[in-house]
Amino acid sequence: MQTLVQIFALLMILATVTSFFNHKVWWVRMFDFPRIQIALLSMMLLFAYLFMRYSSLNLVDLALIILLFVALFIQAYHILRFLKIFAFEIKSASNKDPELKLSILISNVLMTNRKPEKLLLQIQKFNPDLICFVETDYWWQDQLEHLKKSYPYHIDVPQDDTYGMHLFSKLELHNPDVRYLIEKDIPSIHTEFKLGSHLINACLIHPKPPAPNEAWTSKKRDQEILLMAEVIRKTQEPFILMGDLNDVAWSGTTRQFKKVSGLLDPRRGRGFFNTYNAKNPLLRWPLDHVFVSHHFQLVKMKRLKSVGSDHFPILIVLTIP
Repeated sequence: MQTLVQIFALLMILATVTSFFNHKVWWVRMFDFPRIQIALLSMMLLFAYLFMRYSSLNLVDLALIILLFVALFIQAYHILRFLKIFAFEIKSASNKDPELKLSILISNVLMTNRKPEKLLLQIQKFNPDLICFVETDYWWQDQLEHLKKSYPYHIDVPQDDTYGMHLFSKLELHNPDVRYLIEKDIPSIHTEFKLGSHLINACLIHPKPPAPNEAWTSKKRDQEILLMAEVIRKTQEPFILMGDLNDVAWSGTTRQFKKVSGLLDPRRGRGFFNTYNAKNPLLRWPLDHVFVSHHFQLVKMKRLKSVGSDHFPILIVLTIP
Protein backbone atom coordinates (compact mmCIF):
# COMPACT_ATOMS: atom_id res chain seq x y z
CA MET A 1 0.00 0.00 0.00
CA GLN A 2 2.72 2.49 0.99
CA THR A 3 4.74 1.73 -2.15
CA LEU A 4 1.64 2.22 -4.32
CA VAL A 5 0.95 5.60 -2.71
CA GLN A 6 4.57 6.61 -3.30
CA ILE A 7 4.37 5.66 -6.99
CA PHE A 8 1.15 7.61 -7.57
CA ALA A 9 2.47 10.58 -5.59
CA LEU A 10 5.57 10.67 -7.78
CA LEU A 11 3.42 10.51 -10.92
CA MET A 12 1.28 13.49 -9.78
CA ILE A 13 4.40 15.49 -8.98
CA LEU A 14 6.02 14.68 -12.34
CA ALA A 15 2.80 15.54 -14.21
CA THR A 16 2.68 18.92 -12.46
CA VAL A 17 6.34 19.66 -13.15
CA THR A 18 6.03 18.64 -16.82
CA SER A 19 3.12 21.07 -17.35
CA PHE A 20 5.56 23.91 -16.59
CA PHE A 21 7.88 23.05 -19.47
CA ASN A 22 7.70 25.72 -22.16
CA HIS A 23 7.62 23.16 -24.94
CA LYS A 24 4.85 22.67 -27.50
CA VAL A 25 5.32 18.94 -28.15
CA TRP A 26 2.07 17.03 -27.54
CA TRP A 27 3.29 14.84 -24.67
CA VAL A 28 4.21 17.96 -22.68
CA ARG A 29 1.12 20.00 -23.54
CA MET A 30 -1.17 17.07 -22.67
CA PHE A 31 -0.53 17.83 -18.99
CA ASP A 32 -2.36 21.17 -19.39
CA PHE A 33 -5.62 19.24 -19.67
CA PRO A 34 -6.17 16.99 -16.59
CA ARG A 35 -5.49 19.58 -13.87
CA ILE A 36 -8.78 18.79 -12.11
CA GLN A 37 -7.94 15.08 -12.04
CA ILE A 38 -4.35 15.68 -10.87
CA ALA A 39 -5.59 17.97 -8.08
CA LEU A 40 -8.18 15.42 -6.89
CA LEU A 41 -5.69 12.55 -6.98
CA SER A 42 -3.14 14.63 -5.07
CA MET A 43 -5.75 15.31 -2.38
CA MET A 44 -6.61 11.60 -2.17
CA LEU A 45 -2.94 10.68 -1.80
CA LEU A 46 -2.47 13.24 0.97
CA PHE A 47 -5.47 11.75 2.77
CA ALA A 48 -3.94 8.29 2.30
CA TYR A 49 -0.76 9.52 3.99
CA LEU A 50 -2.89 10.98 6.80
CA PHE A 51 -4.17 7.50 7.67
CA MET A 52 -0.75 5.86 7.64
CA ARG A 53 1.08 5.26 10.88
CA TYR A 54 3.65 8.00 11.45
CA SER A 55 6.29 5.41 12.41
CA SER A 56 6.00 3.79 8.98
CA LEU A 57 6.87 7.01 7.12
CA ASN A 58 10.42 7.62 5.95
CA LEU A 59 12.25 10.60 4.43
CA VAL A 60 10.99 9.71 0.96
CA ASP A 61 7.40 9.89 2.20
CA LEU A 62 7.98 13.23 3.92
CA ALA A 63 9.50 14.66 0.73
CA LEU A 64 6.58 13.33 -1.33
CA ILE A 65 4.05 14.84 1.10
CA ILE A 66 5.67 18.27 0.80
CA LEU A 67 5.86 18.04 -2.99
CA LEU A 68 2.25 16.82 -3.18
CA PHE A 69 1.14 19.92 -1.28
CA VAL A 70 3.09 22.05 -3.75
CA ALA A 71 1.55 20.18 -6.73
CA LEU A 72 -1.94 20.58 -5.26
CA PHE A 73 -1.39 24.31 -4.76
CA ILE A 74 -0.20 24.72 -8.36
CA GLN A 75 -3.14 22.80 -9.81
CA ALA A 76 -5.59 24.68 -7.57
CA TYR A 77 -4.13 28.00 -8.73
CA HIS A 78 -5.12 27.15 -12.31
CA ILE A 79 -8.61 25.79 -11.71
CA LEU A 80 -10.12 27.30 -8.53
CA ARG A 81 -11.18 30.58 -10.14
CA PHE A 82 -13.88 28.65 -12.04
CA LEU A 83 -15.61 27.54 -8.82
CA LYS A 84 -18.81 29.26 -7.72
CA ILE A 85 -17.16 30.77 -4.65
CA PHE A 86 -15.13 33.11 -6.88
CA ALA A 87 -16.13 36.30 -8.68
CA PHE A 88 -17.78 36.33 -12.10
CA GLU A 89 -15.78 37.63 -15.03
CA ILE A 90 -19.04 38.48 -16.81
CA LYS A 91 -21.93 39.96 -14.87
CA SER A 92 -25.28 38.21 -14.70
CA ALA A 93 -27.86 39.94 -16.87
CA SER A 94 -29.63 42.96 -15.45
CA ASN A 95 -31.52 43.63 -18.67
CA LYS A 96 -33.44 40.72 -20.19
CA ASP A 97 -35.00 42.63 -23.06
CA PRO A 98 -35.87 39.87 -25.59
CA GLU A 99 -34.78 42.16 -28.43
CA LEU A 100 -31.25 42.22 -27.01
CA LYS A 101 -31.05 38.56 -26.00
CA LEU A 102 -28.94 36.11 -28.01
CA SER A 103 -28.96 32.34 -27.53
CA ILE A 104 -26.22 30.16 -29.01
CA LEU A 105 -25.91 26.38 -29.13
CA ILE A 106 -22.47 24.92 -29.88
CA SER A 107 -21.87 21.26 -30.61
CA ASN A 108 -18.94 19.16 -31.72
CA VAL A 109 -21.06 16.43 -33.31
CA LEU A 110 -18.28 13.79 -33.65
CA MET A 111 -18.08 13.17 -37.37
CA THR A 112 -18.53 9.39 -37.05
CA ASN A 113 -21.67 9.81 -34.91
CA ARG A 114 -24.56 8.68 -37.09
CA LYS A 115 -27.37 9.34 -34.62
CA PRO A 116 -28.38 13.01 -35.03
CA GLU A 117 -31.82 12.62 -33.41
CA LYS A 118 -30.81 13.66 -29.87
CA LEU A 119 -29.03 16.77 -31.10
CA LEU A 120 -31.94 17.78 -33.32
CA LEU A 121 -34.35 17.33 -30.41
CA GLN A 122 -32.21 19.66 -28.28
CA ILE A 123 -32.24 22.27 -31.04
CA GLN A 124 -36.03 21.97 -31.19
CA LYS A 125 -36.29 22.25 -27.39
CA PHE A 126 -34.01 25.25 -26.84
CA ASN A 127 -34.69 27.01 -30.16
CA PRO A 128 -31.40 29.01 -30.18
CA ASP A 129 -30.83 32.04 -32.38
CA LEU A 130 -27.45 30.76 -33.54
CA ILE A 131 -26.20 27.17 -33.91
CA CYS A 132 -22.55 26.26 -34.42
CA PHE A 133 -21.48 22.76 -35.40
CA VAL A 134 -17.97 21.38 -35.83
CA GLU A 135 -16.76 18.01 -37.19
CA THR A 136 -19.60 18.10 -39.74
CA ASP A 137 -19.09 16.17 -42.98
CA TYR A 138 -21.35 15.86 -46.04
CA TRP A 139 -23.51 13.25 -44.28
CA TRP A 140 -24.09 15.66 -41.40
CA GLN A 141 -24.84 18.45 -43.85
CA ASP A 142 -27.69 16.34 -45.24
CA GLN A 143 -29.04 15.68 -41.72
CA LEU A 144 -29.02 19.40 -40.93
CA GLU A 145 -30.56 20.51 -44.21
CA HIS A 146 -34.09 20.90 -42.82
CA LEU A 147 -32.85 23.45 -40.26
CA LYS A 148 -32.62 25.98 -43.07
CA LYS A 149 -36.39 26.44 -42.91
CA SER A 150 -36.05 27.97 -39.43
CA TYR A 151 -32.51 29.25 -39.91
CA PRO A 152 -32.46 30.94 -43.32
CA TYR A 153 -28.94 32.32 -42.88
CA HIS A 154 -26.18 29.73 -42.85
CA ILE A 155 -22.56 29.03 -43.72
CA ASP A 156 -21.74 25.47 -44.81
CA VAL A 157 -18.19 24.09 -44.76
CA PRO A 158 -18.51 20.29 -44.89
CA GLN A 159 -15.26 18.30 -44.74
CA ASP A 160 -14.58 14.59 -44.38
CA ASP A 161 -11.51 15.06 -42.15
CA THR A 162 -13.27 16.06 -38.85
CA TYR A 163 -12.64 19.77 -39.51
CA GLY A 164 -15.88 20.68 -41.24
CA MET A 165 -18.15 23.28 -39.66
CA HIS A 166 -21.60 24.76 -40.12
CA LEU A 167 -23.25 27.88 -38.74
CA PHE A 168 -27.02 28.43 -38.78
CA SER A 169 -28.66 31.72 -37.81
CA LYS A 170 -32.11 33.23 -37.46
CA LEU A 171 -30.45 36.64 -37.62
CA GLU A 172 -29.28 37.98 -40.96
CA LEU A 173 -25.55 37.45 -41.44
CA HIS A 174 -23.44 40.28 -42.81
CA ASN A 175 -20.09 39.78 -44.55
CA PRO A 176 -20.00 36.00 -43.97
CA ASP A 177 -16.59 34.57 -44.74
CA VAL A 178 -14.68 31.29 -44.48
CA ARG A 179 -10.98 31.76 -43.77
CA TYR A 180 -8.07 29.37 -43.49
CA LEU A 181 -6.00 31.22 -40.93
CA ILE A 182 -2.97 28.97 -40.45
CA GLU A 183 -3.51 25.68 -42.27
CA LYS A 184 -5.05 25.34 -45.72
CA ASP A 185 -7.40 22.55 -44.62
CA ILE A 186 -8.54 24.03 -41.27
CA PRO A 187 -11.42 26.48 -41.83
CA SER A 188 -12.83 29.16 -39.57
CA ILE A 189 -16.12 31.02 -39.97
CA HIS A 190 -16.31 34.81 -39.58
CA THR A 191 -19.45 36.90 -39.78
CA GLU A 192 -21.40 39.85 -38.40
CA PHE A 193 -25.05 40.23 -37.42
CA LYS A 194 -27.30 42.80 -35.80
CA LEU A 195 -28.67 42.42 -32.27
CA GLY A 196 -31.01 45.34 -31.81
CA SER A 197 -28.95 48.32 -32.94
CA HIS A 198 -25.64 46.60 -32.13
CA LEU A 199 -23.39 45.08 -34.79
CA ILE A 200 -21.95 41.83 -33.41
CA ASN A 201 -18.77 40.18 -34.71
CA ALA A 202 -18.65 36.40 -34.39
CA CYS A 203 -16.05 33.76 -35.17
CA LEU A 204 -16.11 29.95 -35.03
CA ILE A 205 -12.78 28.11 -34.89
CA HIS A 206 -11.63 24.50 -34.48
CA PRO A 207 -7.82 24.15 -34.61
CA LYS A 208 -6.03 20.81 -34.50
CA PRO A 209 -5.15 19.42 -31.07
CA PRO A 210 -1.62 18.48 -30.05
CA ALA A 211 -1.92 14.71 -30.32
CA PRO A 212 0.13 11.98 -32.02
CA ASN A 213 -2.56 11.31 -34.65
CA GLU A 214 -3.29 15.02 -35.28
CA ALA A 215 -0.44 17.49 -34.71
CA TRP A 216 2.89 16.63 -33.10
CA THR A 217 3.03 20.04 -31.41
CA SER A 218 0.56 22.72 -30.33
CA LYS A 219 2.34 25.35 -32.44
CA LYS A 220 -0.31 25.79 -35.15
CA ARG A 221 -3.19 25.54 -32.68
CA ASP A 222 -1.63 28.27 -30.57
CA GLN A 223 -0.90 30.40 -33.64
CA GLU A 224 -4.54 30.28 -34.75
CA ILE A 225 -5.87 31.16 -31.30
CA LEU A 226 -3.39 34.02 -30.80
CA LEU A 227 -3.89 35.31 -34.35
CA MET A 228 -7.59 35.69 -33.53
CA ALA A 229 -6.63 37.50 -30.33
CA GLU A 230 -4.81 40.14 -32.41
CA VAL A 231 -7.79 40.48 -34.77
CA ILE A 232 -10.19 40.94 -31.85
CA ARG A 233 -7.88 43.44 -30.11
CA LYS A 234 -8.31 45.81 -33.06
CA THR A 235 -12.11 45.53 -33.04
CA GLN A 236 -14.26 48.01 -31.13
CA GLU A 237 -17.62 46.32 -31.71
CA PRO A 238 -19.03 43.48 -29.56
CA PHE A 239 -17.25 40.20 -30.33
CA ILE A 240 -17.98 36.52 -29.70
CA LEU A 241 -15.39 33.80 -30.32
CA MET A 242 -16.62 30.24 -30.00
CA GLY A 243 -15.79 26.68 -30.91
CA ASP A 244 -13.82 23.62 -29.94
CA LEU A 245 -10.40 25.19 -29.38
CA ASN A 246 -8.79 21.86 -28.46
CA ASP A 247 -7.38 23.71 -25.48
CA VAL A 248 -8.56 24.08 -21.91
CA ALA A 249 -9.84 27.22 -20.19
CA TRP A 250 -6.81 27.48 -17.86
CA SER A 251 -3.94 26.90 -20.31
CA GLY A 252 -1.18 29.41 -20.93
CA THR A 253 -2.37 29.89 -24.52
CA THR A 254 -5.94 30.60 -23.42
CA ARG A 255 -4.75 33.05 -20.76
CA GLN A 256 -2.59 34.82 -23.36
CA PHE A 257 -5.54 34.89 -25.78
CA LYS A 258 -7.74 36.56 -23.17
CA LYS A 259 -5.04 39.05 -22.21
CA VAL A 260 -4.43 40.16 -25.81
CA SER A 261 -8.02 40.06 -27.07
CA GLY A 262 -9.68 41.47 -23.95
CA LEU A 263 -12.43 38.85 -24.20
CA LEU A 264 -13.99 37.41 -21.05
CA ASP A 265 -14.87 33.89 -19.95
CA PRO A 266 -18.48 33.40 -18.74
CA ARG A 267 -17.44 30.23 -16.86
CA ARG A 268 -15.34 32.13 -14.32
CA GLY A 269 -17.14 31.87 -10.99
CA ARG A 270 -19.83 29.60 -12.45
CA GLY A 271 -18.22 26.21 -13.01
CA PHE A 272 -15.98 24.20 -15.32
CA PHE A 273 -18.63 23.20 -17.90
CA ASN A 274 -16.50 20.23 -18.95
CA THR A 275 -17.61 19.32 -22.47
CA TYR A 276 -15.08 16.58 -23.24
CA ASN A 277 -15.04 13.56 -22.81
CA ALA A 278 -18.76 12.81 -22.78
CA LYS A 279 -17.95 9.10 -22.96
CA ASN A 280 -15.59 9.05 -19.96
CA PRO A 281 -16.78 10.71 -16.72
CA LEU A 282 -13.34 10.39 -15.10
CA LEU A 283 -11.44 12.30 -17.79
CA ARG A 284 -13.34 15.48 -18.55
CA TRP A 285 -12.23 19.05 -19.18
CA PRO A 286 -13.57 22.20 -20.91
CA LEU A 287 -12.64 22.09 -24.61
CA ASP A 288 -15.63 23.94 -26.09
CA HIS A 289 -15.58 27.66 -25.44
CA VAL A 290 -17.49 30.91 -25.77
CA PHE A 291 -15.47 34.05 -25.10
CA VAL A 292 -17.22 37.42 -25.28
CA SER A 293 -16.31 41.09 -25.12
CA HIS A 294 -17.18 43.34 -22.19
CA HIS A 295 -20.35 44.51 -23.95
CA PHE A 296 -22.23 41.36 -22.90
CA GLN A 297 -23.89 40.05 -19.76
CA LEU A 298 -24.86 36.44 -19.14
CA VAL A 299 -28.46 35.26 -18.90
CA LYS A 300 -27.73 31.53 -18.79
CA MET A 301 -25.04 28.98 -19.59
CA LYS A 302 -25.70 25.27 -19.57
CA ARG A 303 -23.96 22.05 -20.57
CA LEU A 304 -26.58 19.96 -22.33
CA LYS A 305 -27.15 16.22 -22.24
CA SER A 306 -25.11 13.81 -24.33
CA VAL A 307 -26.05 13.58 -28.01
CA GLY A 308 -23.89 10.57 -28.90
CA SER A 309 -20.76 12.62 -29.52
CA ASP A 310 -17.61 12.61 -27.40
CA HIS A 311 -18.46 16.27 -26.63
CA PHE A 312 -21.45 17.64 -24.74
CA PRO A 313 -23.20 20.58 -26.44
CA ILE A 314 -23.15 23.98 -24.74
CA LEU A 315 -26.03 26.46 -24.61
CA ILE A 316 -25.31 30.07 -23.73
CA VAL A 317 -27.74 32.99 -23.57
CA LEU A 318 -26.26 36.50 -23.65
CA THR A 319 -27.63 40.00 -23.60
CA ILE A 320 -26.37 43.53 -24.10
CA PRO A 321 -27.41 45.83 -21.22
